[in-house]
Amino acid sequence: MPDELAATALKSLSTLVRALATEYGLTPGESLPTGRLVLPLSVDPELFRSKEQTREAAAQLVDEARRRVREGMEAIASFRLGRVYCFQCRSADCIHSAPGTPAQVFAGFSATGKPTFKELANLCLERGDERVDRIYADVPEVVAIAQEGDDLKGEL
Repeated sequence: MPDELAATALKSLSTLVRALATEYGLTPGESLPTGRLVLPLSVDPELFRSKEQTREAAAQLVDEARRRVREGMEAIASFRLGRVYCFQCRSADCIHSAPGTPAQVFAGFSATGKPTFKELANLCLERGDERVDRIYADVPEVVAIAQEGDDLKGEL
């Protein structure tokens, strides 16, 4: 009997996670892109003596599950080829998430969470990178800039 109760609880939690994921764009039948979802679960057998306590505990579980599902779905959605996640729109598919021209590169985020893009040469100049001339050489060279998280967070 305990195994059956545990199986029922796990099935119910799985159904809950799937229902919450549909709120963030998962279609019925589609696999959860985040895979396994870890939920902190604390059970106090004495807690559920009243319906009010049960409702309260259930609401807390749903809130935590919703937060974790949202974070997982946003993390997966944030990885799009040629795009940067826009925190303002909460998407990597909005107009802000792609550079305006092929010469622009991701430079950081604005205070509102929008990605900012700059011409590679301008970014090199702003950072004092002496390799900027290599971009315009007769045989242009690859110039890569490693930016730390604090630099990319910019005004956030």
